[in-house]
Amino acid sequence: DMYELFNDVNIDLEDYEEMEVTELERKKVKNNLKKLTKKKKRSWKKNTLAAAAALIISTTALGVTFPAYARNIPIVGNIFQAIDDTIFANFQEFSDEIGTTQTSNGISITLNNAVFDGETVFFTYTIESDRDLGGVLTLTDFQDIRRSNGMTGSSRVEQIDEKNYIGIVAATPFFDKEQEQVNVRWNIDGILTENGEEIDGNWRFAFSVDAIESDEEIPVNKTIEEDGVEVTINRLAVTPISLNVFFEQRASADIVEQWDYMSIELRIKDDLGNEYGSTMGGGGTGTMEYFHMEWLQTFEKIDPHATKLIITPEVFLWNRNSQNHGFIDFDETQEENMEGETASVTVEIDDIETVSIGNETRILEDIIIELN
Repeated sequence: DMYELFNDVNIDLEDYEEMEVTELERKKVKNNLKKLTKKKKRSWKKNTLAAAAALIISTTALGVTFPAYARNIPIVGNIFQAIDDTIFANFQEFSDEIGTTQTSNGISITLNNAVFDGETVFFTYTIESDRDLGGVLTLTDFQDIRRSNGMTGSSRVEQIDEKNYIGIVAATPFFDKEQEQVNVRWNIDGILTENGEEIDGNWRFAFSVDAIESDEEIPVNKTIEEDGVEVTINRLAVTPISLNVFFEQRASADIVEQWDYMSIELRIKDDLGNEYGSTMGGGGTGTMEYFHMEWLQTFEKIDPHATKLIITPEVFLWNRNSQNHGFIDFDETQEENMEGETASVTVEIDDIETVSIGNETRILEDIIIELN
């Protein structure tokens, strides 16, 4: 870990002069300061697959491996920490180095590190372009995990300098039984820039990563019900890098009649005063009948000295209207895999707080969980 090595270096600050920084760097510092003083504003997306057939994946890595190549890109070595030094602080320690690079259309993408906490696969990457692509990039990509029945995912990419970017992908597969290893294929067919330019390419990656050993499985089975909303915390999975919370939601007939959709987000703190941020991992499956969903929400690693967790369910209710039509996207079209067998329903939820008309937020009673 580069940061641990720096701890042993004696530095005289008077030997250095201040330098101008970019607006992006200023924003990153401000964002980190905000995380230390208050809860991060919700801005999240959940993709829900109702059903999917298991896919066959080749476990042979595609492309050539150049471990030194990624290190030569002028960025922070620990991309997990560069993306978010609070939530992903210790991911690098438990990750596997991959170092596979693919180049297409003047753009090199390097798959750097991957870690599997038993529920979600997190992997980092760097992009090096022969030209400035702008500050915001969107990848046209597809993640495929062998033996999974479906998958949810999210990703982030940030510009480091004129031609270099770093990114992280979180993919949460659904399996019939616990997996000690996952085989992942990540295909990228294009890059969309903030100026609307579409860059076609062919970047193909495949890798395997073992699950890190879980510290503890905690059965909970506690339910809270208020005003027609029911939330059940089923169990917790504590790992060296994360806390996975498995829970369910249900709504009464009155809620279903009044609202078009309901979703639950958990807030967690402990008896020591720590508040835990939610990572990119997680997702859920379910039906629209009484808004019954089974969720997984992943949080940063909990303090080993904590003896209690206080879980606060936050309920989001909204209706479609002229202000938010399309805000909830139910895509019931057939999405085919290589074998043409996958059918899915996708629910996309973007920053609920930006839409006020027809929406309602409720805070439910705390659920207290004792820890060993």
